[in-house]
Amino acid sequence: MRNDMYNRFELHRNWVDTSGQEGEQLRLQDVDFREFDISDICLEQSFMASCTFEDLSLSNMDFHASLTDVDISEARFEGVLFYGVTLRNIKGIEEANVQSIHVGSDDKPIILKGQEARDWLRMKAEESI
Repeated sequence: MRNDMYNRFELHRNWVDTSGQEGEQLRLQDVDFREFDISDICLEQSFMASCTFEDLSLSNMDFHASLTDVDISEARFEGVLFYGVTLRNIKGIEEANVQSIHVGSDDKPIILKGQEARDWLRMKAEESI
């Protein structure tokens, strides 16, 4: 299972790097990311449902993705890119350790910290309902 998942991560990175010409877009359901080292994993433009990121350090990750029914309880966010993200039914926003998130584009960077970042995550998740 682990090797298969890392192969899927690599196929997705290839898909992103080639603008969909090669590889395969990542679509995951019911994955507990605590079982994997995701520090160098490309998750941008992926679709994830019912996954858990509970208690993980998500520093400098790109979450330009679709996240539905995911659990971020106790996860640590620092420098995480959320520009273009779709959030639905996110669990654990209040319990997450949100240091800073980037919600703007490269041209217009917007960095939110602490409670302001948490409020943005909550608002963005409610917007998608």
